Amino acid sequence: MKRILSIQLFLALCGIALFSSCNSYKSPLDTKIDDIVFNSFNNFTVYRLGDLSNCRIESSEDWCHAYSRKDSLVVAVEQNYSYDDRTALVNATDDEDGTKLSFKVTQLHRNAIFTDSLTYNVAEEGGIVTILVWSNVDYSVDLRGTEWISVSQNATRGLENTTINLLIAKNESGDEREAEIGITDPETGLTQEVTIRQDFYGYVIPDRDYLEVDKAGGEVAFTVKANIPFKVESAYSWVKAGPQTKTATNTYSQTLQIEPLPEGYANRRCVIYVGSTNNKIYNMLTISQSGQQP
Repeated sequence: MKRILSIQLFLALCGIALFSSCNSYKSPLDTKIDDIVFNSFNNFTVYRLGDLSNCRIESSEDWCHAYSRKDSLVVAVEQNYSYDDRTALVNATDDEDGTKLSFKVTQLHRNAIFTDSLTYNVAEEGGIVTILVWSNVDYSVDLRGTEWISVSQNATRGLENTTINLLIAKNESGDEREAEIGITDPETGLTQEVTIRQDFYGYVIPDRDYLEVDKAGGEVAFTVKANIPFKVESAYSWVKAGPQTKTATNTYSQTLQIEPLPEGYANRRCVIYVGSTNNKIYNMLTISQSGQQP
């Protein structure tokens, strides 16, 4: 009888040990994973959890991939080309004991700055240039040292449109001018380049196109209206440009030195050029010298 009781006791203890062993299983999913935030590029992260062979892992979105690799849970995201954040839910279930693990994956939007044009033309008088901007980042305007442009702006977040108002000064430079400015996300360096071009309508206008001088030559003068620097060019040695004197706003007296008419010449004639120093504007002035008094 004692032998039978001992055997029964032994079997009972083995059953308790076996039951205890069966219930000592700890699921690799019995843990916590905080919600994940990725930037807009391809990316992944790995969590070492243990043997996941009995676990089913699923993602609610196609762009978010969740799977097991040996003893690890891998979460990988494709690049987000959209201009909005997106979210997926990862669910994992341990078929051994029913343990579940869930967490959220958020991927940030693609940063963007767009303008309604890349080049803006401004009249010589200056004024306001309005740039329409679509962006989902906070941006600043970099004038890059351009002194003739000032700016006021509204910044935003989310792919919405805002406006930048540029105040352009009157162009008194004497020529067309151009500036490159940048609309920049200071955090990432993302930049939209914009070109500002301003017209300039220069003029150089002599008060005549024909000038007659006598045979003695000497100094003669004519009036030039100009809002830009100008010059006088002569290809003839007997006509030389003299000093120019400002007599009023945008009004100048231009002198010429004319050599005497050589003996034996009844008359002579040439054409000189009066124009801008950048050679974009020119006028022809005919000089006629004769033995008769003009």
